[in-house]
Amino acid sequence: MELLEMVLYMGNLLATTPTKPPGKIYPSVVLTFFVVNVAAATIFKKSDYMSMIHVKFVIAVLMDSTLFIFNLIVIIIPAFWKRKEWSKLVKILTKLRSLQDKKSSSVYFILIQIIFWAITLYDTYAWTMIMEFEFLKQYGVEILQSFLLFHHQCLLHVAINIVLDGYKDVITKFYTIELLNKESAKIIKHKLGLLQVCVRLFSEVFGWPFLLIIVYTSLQMLNYFDDSFENGFLYDENEYDEVIISNGYTVFLIWLWDSVLAEVDKIQHFCRNVTDVLQTNYFVIISKGIVNNCPKLSVADFFYVDRALIFNMFSVTFTFLIVMIQFKERANLSSYEYLNQ
Repeated sequence: MELLEMVLYMGNLLATTPTKPPGKIYPSVVLTFFVVNVAAATIFKKSDYMSMIHVKFVIAVLMDSTLFIFNLIVIIIPAFWKRKEWSKLVKILTKLRSLQDKKSSSVYFILIQIIFWAITLYDTYAWTMIMEFEFLKQYGVEILQSFLLFHHQCLLHVAINIVLDGYKDVITKFYTIELLNKESAKIIKHKLGLLQVCVRLFSEVFGWPFLLIIVYTSLQMLNYFDDSFENGFLYDENEYDEVIISNGYTVFLIWLWDSVLAEVDKIQHFCRNVTDVLQTNYFVIISKGIVNNCPKLSVADFFYVDRALIFNMFSVTFTFLIVMIQFKERANLSSYEYLNQ
């Protein structure tokens, strides 16, 4: 099975990537499952929430809320909100994949699934030995929620790779400009049109999920560093594993999209600097469309994805970390003064 097909098939079981015109019954059942179980888990975690100081409580609630909203959004978008856009995007991604000579192997997908579940099951076993059945009551549904997030990251990875390979193929054909004729120009123009529509649909369908992934992984990193400063780095190897997987994958996805921008920049640079001798009518027609169109990935219309976003994520995270530490020090000082009155 081809990689894109395998990722879509897995997502179809999770009600996040329907490969056929999506029905509403199964997604509704999955939505109800998450709403009920997350509500129950929140009740079970009430005592843990109440034991936190105010700033830590806010971060914990924001993390849980962001993950919950993400789970709802990735089910609602293809099944209820953007059904037509999702169907068009799947068709275009499948078409682009069929036009590429290099076929992707599903071994990558199987391998990272094995790694994810091996780490998850080990962490679950370790915490169950400490908290017994209470751990599953509080965090059992969060394991499934984390898997949905991880699978969506895999889907984004596969989709961005298809777009990247598409632009690489275009620039390869442009480098053989002396062989450019009516037929090859038609193929390039068709592929560029598909890529431009794909990027637009990509922003519409994946914009909100991508935003929530960035927010959640940033909050997770903030929470981990705060715990580390308080208790020592790597004090909790289970939390460390989760941070590495989710944050590492998010940073990788941003970097991968920046690679798409780099490929487009190569094409635009080539179009602007090609000699007049080689500028045939076919080349001029195609190059105008390339120079005037840059594949900007909009994250829910808040900002665009590029390499600078990685720096901004870490900058905001560490700024909030400093604020958290100051709040906690002030809270501890107030408690100390109260006890000594």
